[in-house]
Amino acid sequence: SMTMLHEYAQQIVRDRGVIQLPDFEASVYPRNPKNNVEPLEFNRTGYLANLLNPSLEKNYPTERKLIADVHGVEPEVGDLYVEIRVHNEVNDEKQAALRKAGLDVIQVDLRSLVDEPGLTKEQIQEAVVFRATREWISQRRFENDLLSVRQQMRELELQLASERRSTRLVQEE
Repeated sequence: SMTMLHEYAQQIVRDRGVIQLPDFEASVYPRNPKNNVEPLEFNRTGYLANLLNPSLEKNYPTERKLIADVHGVEPEVGDLYVEIRVHNEVNDEKQAALRKAGLDVIQVDLRSLVDEPGLTKEQIQEAVVFRATREWISQRRFENDLLSVRQQMRELELQLASERRSTRLVQEE
């Protein structure tokens, strides 16, 4: 069963048709820690996503037994699913299934609003759309960028290995 706050948050996203996306950060580490290569950082700043045709309680396309709180289509990017957390978070099993399916899913955490006295509708709307803590549960939209960063790391490691071989050859001579 959902709380009134949970249901209201779903309606806010559906009716406003916008949601602030969280920042995305990842680090790509060298395969061999002895290489003394610093990890490569990948960062994308979150932005206000416009959602076309947002709907509530939609089954995930690849995981029919799982239901998203809100679904919408972000123009030129694709499907975006929003999970609202008031009391229940997306558990590890669901998160693994969503990642495996390659879906773009964020979770908006509204726990901080639960015991806050005298909240106005405007404050709740502001929290849901912009201010509340949010995170990526699953993402596919950055995969090509991450592959590029991984390739950069491989090239750095190959260059380092080549330099070591050259140094060893010089020392042997």
